Amino acid sequence: MACSDKQPHETASPDSATGVDSAPGADDTAPGDDTVVTGETGETGETGETGGAGETGETGDTAAPTTPATLDAGGRVTCADPTARTTEGPFYRADGGTSWREGQLRIEPGEDDPRDRGVTVADFNGDDLLDIFLANVGRDQLYIGYPGDIWIDETSERWISEGRPTVSAPAVDIDDDGDLDLYTVNRGGEDALMLNDGAGHFSPAPTQPTAGDSNACAAFGDMDGDGDLDVFTGGHQILAGADVSEGELGEIASAGLHENDGGVLIDRSERLPESAHDGYTFAAGWHDLDADGDSDLYIVNDFGQRARPNVMLRQEAGAFSDASDESGLGFAARGMGLSAGDLNDDGRPDLLVTDWDTLWLMESLPDGTFYNSALSRGLAPVGDQHVAWGAELVDVDNDGALDAAVAYGFLNAESSDDLGNAEAQPDALFRQREDGSFDDVAMSYGLADDRLNRGFAVADINRDGWPDLVKVALDGPAHVMLSRCGEAAWLWVDLEQPGANRDAVGARVEVAAGGRIWRRWIQGSNTNYGGMGPLEVHFGLGDIERVDAVTVIWPDGESSRFGDVETRQRLRVTRLSN
Repeated sequence: MACSDKQPHETASPDSATGVDSAPGADDTAPGDDTVVTGETGETGETGETGGAGETGETGDTAAPTTPATLDAGGRVTCADPTARTTEGPFYRADGGTSWREGQLRIEPGEDDPRDRGVTVADFNGDDLLDIFLANVGRDQLYIGYPGDIWIDETSERWISEGRPTVSAPAVDIDDDGDLDLYTVNRGGEDALMLNDGAGHFSPAPTQPTAGDSNACAAFGDMDGDGDLDVFTGGHQILAGADVSEGELGEIASAGLHENDGGVLIDRSERLPESAHDGYTFAAGWHDLDADGDSDLYIVNDFGQRARPNVMLRQEAGAFSDASDESGLGFAARGMGLSAGDLNDDGRPDLLVTDWDTLWLMESLPDGTFYNSALSRGLAPVGDQHVAWGAELVDVDNDGALDAAVAYGFLNAESSDDLGNAEAQPDALFRQREDGSFDDVAMSYGLADDRLNRGFAVADINRDGWPDLVKVALDGPAHVMLSRCGEAAWLWVDLEQPGANRDAVGARVEVAAGGRIWRRWIQGSNTNYGGMGPLEVHFGLGDIERVDAVTVIWPDGESSRFGDVETRQRLRVTRLSN
């Protein structure tokens, strides 16, 4: 466990009239109107300039307009026993308490065969502890977090499932009231929007989306630049009437696009080109793939060799054009999951797509196209790893390089002779080496779970600065895998802005130190396979004790910059105007 060696502190909020305030240790000369001076540490948050951290390297972006913000620093966290990571292993399974250990739903795959289960980790009741929602295909469970890594099933008091076949549940503040709501993706039933009362009690929204009844995913992003979050829903196949165990494909379920109008989701599916409707979609995400400042839509399709391959839709002011072929992202795969992160430090997100017996690592090039670097980097399944599902690019060891966590699991479906499908398929953790290649270390890290795994969530469950995993499987309970802390430095950053999209989904956070810039995006439901962690970003920073700057590029393109920030702490950046 970690401990804090000093009390949390906050920045001094700017005065409403001048935009500045004084702080202990600040210079006698008053800073400009766009400067925020922090409190106890004397650090300055220079939101009036972008400097090196405001640039995005090879993308050619110009300095963004600036906006005032405050930075709340949670205080330095010191690892109590960094040697345990080596002597006892990097990860261990948390007990979770009696309710978590004994109360989780047990599904018998041969009897129920739900095919999908999902997990969402977030703070639903506002107590700064992380809660866990398990999408259990009609028998959902909401576990509330308590001190000491304990979770108690409070579904009966807080949730109304009504027997929906829920396979995932993205958390998003859809009505902009300051708490996280849940959008339940119900494969085999209509999706449902569940509103949070602020204390973690959920009830159906008065107006429900008119989404289809065979959705497999939902991705939230701002499709039209108006500041609020809209939703794309990906349809897979209509299961009724299709004998999927014999390899027969059911009818394709159309995609959906809903515009957020004051918390009400209005059907705008007609805006999507036909290519978005023609695939068996398992995952999708809003990512700025062409670095033009707005979110494009990437769609991962199953059965790409027999139907529509993956689709990349370039977005501009709510209008979409199919750029799949010209971008190099329209490849055919048995696509399952999606992850995004800047692996090559060019300022654009690179994409990891999971498949059957292969993985796709699509890296961006300066001309805006993408190429598959998976094999050259050593990112490939081995042994009994065949059917890959959820994936995340995350720096599990805080050394400054993104690693790749991938879930594997048997699929009860017909496969061709050239595809493997072992009953026990161990998960992978591809650790990135110094030369950029990857090596699967899941076994030595304690993460080679070989159940019928699907998605997972990444979160700092115990607030020690090291990423943890919450994993779901079809044939057993969810596992909370806690990472033992080590000596390396880190930062976690979450954002808040007034008005719509409070958590700033789609924003980019940059950390500059030692001549390098790390970039992360607030991604929400736009990665993995049915799994979602908190709306925050994580930076592993190796031996760096202070960074030169932390810069936020907000979803509307404006930026806020803070200089000389200490590592090994959690930061909250709050925008003062929007």
